Amino acid sequence: MKACQGQDGALGEHECKRLFTEVDKNNNRRISIEEFMDYLFKEPASSVRADSSGRPKTLPEEALTKAVGDELKTMISMPPQILSLLELVMILVAGAAYAGIDSVKRFLGSRTWLSDLKEVRGQLEAGNIPAERIQMARQLQEAMLKDYGDERVSKSSRAAGLLWTWAKSILAQAESCAGQQSSFVDDSGKSFLGDDFSAPSVHHLEGKLLAIMRTAGFNRDAKVYEIEAKVIRAQGEKVVCPRDGKLGAAYIDSIGTRSEDVGLAEFMLSYSWGYQVGDIVDTLTSFCSSRGNQLEGCYVWMCCLCVNQHRVKEKEAAGEKVPFDTFQKLFHQRVKGTGHIIAMMAPWYDPLYIRRVWCAFELYTATALKNATVTVAMPPEEQQGFIKGLRQGSGISDLWRVLGDLDIASAEASVPDDKENILGLIEKSPGFQQFNYLVARHLQGWIVSTSEMYLKREFEVNKGESPQEAKDLVSFVMSVSELCQKLGDAQKAISWLERCLKFVEDGGHPETWAAVILRNLSTLKYDLGLKVESSALLERATSCQKTDVTDSMSLFSRADAQLKCGQLAEALIDFEQAAVLNGGKNLEELGTIFINIGSVKGQLGDFDGCEAAFKKVVEIEQARGNAQTPIVAQAFLNLGNSMAMKSQYDLAHEYFDKSMDIHMRLGTLAGSHGAKLVMNMAVTLWNAKDVEGAAEKGKQAMKMLEACGMQQSDAYMKAQQLAQKLSEQQEGTREMDELHQSLQKTIKDLEVLLLEDAISDELKTTMTGWQEQLQRASSQVMEAAQQPGVQLSGLDGLAAFVSGVQGNIRNLQQKLEAMRVSA
Repeated sequence: MKACQGQDGALGEHECKRLFTEVDKNNNRRISIEEFMDYLFKEPASSVRADSSGRPKTLPEEALTKAVGDELKTMISMPPQILSLLELVMILVAGAAYAGIDSVKRFLGSRTWLSDLKEVRGQLEAGNIPAERIQMARQLQEAMLKDYGDERVSKSSRAAGLLWTWAKSILAQAESCAGQQSSFVDDSGKSFLGDDFSAPSVHHLEGKLLAIMRTAGFNRDAKVYEIEAKVIRAQGEKVVCPRDGKLGAAYIDSIGTRSEDVGLAEFMLSYSWGYQVGDIVDTLTSFCSSRGNQLEGCYVWMCCLCVNQHRVKEKEAAGEKVPFDTFQKLFHQRVKGTGHIIAMMAPWYDPLYIRRVWCAFELYTATALKNATVTVAMPPEEQQGFIKGLRQGSGISDLWRVLGDLDIASAEASVPDDKENILGLIEKSPGFQQFNYLVARHLQGWIVSTSEMYLKREFEVNKGESPQEAKDLVSFVMSVSELCQKLGDAQKAISWLERCLKFVEDGGHPETWAAVILRNLSTLKYDLGLKVESSALLERATSCQKTDVTDSMSLFSRADAQLKCGQLAEALIDFEQAAVLNGGKNLEELGTIFINIGSVKGQLGDFDGCEAAFKKVVEIEQARGNAQTPIVAQAFLNLGNSMAMKSQYDLAHEYFDKSMDIHMRLGTLAGSHGAKLVMNMAVTLWNAKDVEGAAEKGKQAMKMLEACGMQQSDAYMKAQQLAQKLSEQQEGTREMDELHQSLQKTIKDLEVLLLEDAISDELKTTMTGWQEQLQRASSQVMEAAQQPGVQLSGLDGLAAFVSGVQGNIRNLQQKLEAMRVSA
């Protein structure tokens, strides 16, 4: 709806045309809208004769009375249309007041209540009115009475008096009617004004919110906190809050009631007030598009728009803080009620989201609720930036850097107490490390889905037609497959590589491209334990390679093939030569070379050389500016294994813990390298005689390897062997416990017999010898039970000895009992 003031200072024609179509006089004369407007709101029209007071004489008051009365009756019979009713009442009240004023223009410029009226009507632009808004009409009416007095308005003319009386009557009926209906009704009759889950539609955000911002002097780049006062709070400044009945409402309670603008929230946006509003809108429209949702029917709860910022500011002005428990309860209800959190993380290479403690709290709440869904979303331009990085080869490195920097403990909040409370909750459960892992996994979900959408489009639409496009596509697939493999989805990685291989072969692209893809496929199959398939793929890769092996990567490929075939000495020579040829020109490649050098030296028994190579990997990654990468995690794992071979178990676990920390930060623990890490931790615990720790880690490793589809791998075989040892340990421990209990009972029985006077001293001496032997045996059994791999083998003689002693004790007990009976 347009503003109330027309070009000549009177109320605009649009409002009256919408409310009154015509006025009927005695069923034989129709009075035009213009005449009606002239009578109420304008200076006298030139075509109408006026009396000395300046009011037209040609408009019979009875006709006006009848027309207005009919209209009011119509409006009153339609409770959902309270907005129209209230607008009518406001216009009539204003018109009655105008009737006693000489100069409308002077009046419009001098009375504040009219601007209030215009403000309210502007805010009620869309949809139906909530019943609580009628309170504003009452306040406006009282303001006019204060300015002019009831008597002056009523007596300015008979028509004005009638209008004034009707206005008061209809306002009273509107208040009564509002009390009988729900607090909010949309155009389908559903009730949710003032509802805890009322939320704006994405359609409203994309259209009207941005338009309101432009009117207020902001462009779409403005941040949320920048528009809080002049847009968010200003929108509800003159609106009565339906929740507490006070002046000043939340934005959501001030934008009307049409379903295209407002509805019950299906999603909750978790975001930072430091984000640009335009980015938020783009993120949500992209989210809707990806799900096939209509913008008009997608309602998203946002704290800035759905929390009454007037009340927040009032408390701040009074020096009061909104208690943390209040916000905690509020967000918990919203997360639980919507069941779906949209976590907006932007920019992708440095998300502001993960540096704000309240964002972390919302994500924490969602993860704590079993049935809540979390979807990471970003603006389309962030998706394009990420894709560009992967195409250029830098995206994967940037990704590991971003994930490596995740640290909830360093997140900030504007209120220090909030940070302390939220971090306290997270530290208690699930803990900072586990929470960082959960955030990383959610972020990875967006990365994988974004990458796959792009790949599908490229294969199906663009098809890499030019040589450069084809090369970029192959590079992108390699990055995505690496990502999938690191995140624990080897089958998906294999699927993309196989599709890419077909693309290269069918397109007649260079065989060297095919060789790279085949080598990666071979490695993936090898990790899964599919050694025959891996070997066949490696042979194909070798046949695709150029015969003149002079560059580092070609040497690396040949060495990799030799390593898989067990030719360790030959592989080590080629790996070391590849490192020389690299010369530090490609640090990422150099780190991979040294990982393999260390692995080969370890297998050859050169533990010092092995350790030096793995430490070199850490130095290389640190030189690249990031020590939190998968290859560093692998280096620490291998260093741990090296220390375990030297029986330096404490140092081994220090390296394992460092590897674990990186995997948790990167969210890669679920991948094959994470599973191998847990497996090696279990074996080391077993060797260090920590049976309980080995059992716990062994079960975890078994589940992780199965989840990765690695049941045929060497690591899984090792896990099975450990499980067998643990089973034998448990059985042996049970048997040892039984033997120990038997020994203790026998010792006590002997102690009792030694007190019997009827037993000869010679026999007592023999029995004392038995007792001493049994006590030594009991200590040996207890010590043996604590050792890994404990079994009863070798203790058969002890068991037989105990059995013999117990037989002698039974005979003695029977003889003693017989002696007592005969006595």
